[in-house]
Amino acid sequence: TEDTDAVLNEAKQGNIVLLNIGDLSKRNAIKLKELVTKVKSDIEEIDGDIARISADQVLVTPSKVKIIKKKEAQ
Repeated sequence: TEDTDAVLNEAKQGNIVLLNIGDLSKRNAIKLKELVTKVKSDIEEIDGDIARISADQVLVTPSKVKIIKKKEAQ
């Protein structure tokens, strides 16, 4: 889709992308999963990274920018 293409193009240019997925997560969980899966595979191809940082936001980074993922202690 053009949304995933836009995210990938920004990452290829070296930009960090913050996706607001709040509306989509409320309306269509299946479409959200498809979108995130597609973005994840595309980003991994260019050695980028992806992480969900909140219920409504996903962070996408280009190559050479890694997201340090830590689980919070419960």
